[in-house]
Amino acid sequence: MEDMPNRILELRRAAKLSQEELGFRVGVSKMQISGMERGKRELSLGMMRRLAEALDVSPADLLCDEDNPMRLATDERALLSRYRAADPEQQRNIERVTEALVPFNQRQRDAA
Repeated sequence: MEDMPNRILELRRAAKLSQEELGFRVGVSKMQISGMERGKRELSLGMMRRLAEALDVSPADLLCDEDNPMRLATDERALLSRYRAADPEQQRNIERVTEALVPFNQRQRDAA
């Protein structure tokens, strides 16, 4: 998958959708989906939004890692979601915990 121009194929398979089903959801043909997956069709922002909605991801998630190095992994996204759902005091506590843990883990790595 590393040589793929985007992650549409990977995300479509993870969603257990055929090209035909994804095409139906975004209003294009199976051949157009195939072309997008292979990078033969240029993606507009509007199409990226439609694909992302159909695949239940963000438009940025369609980009390959080379084009989107700050893409969040599933567990990172879940952590961020929990942080955003917390009240301000809980958020401060989460921040304190991470401030305490991250330097500790870095010292452990430096010592190794």
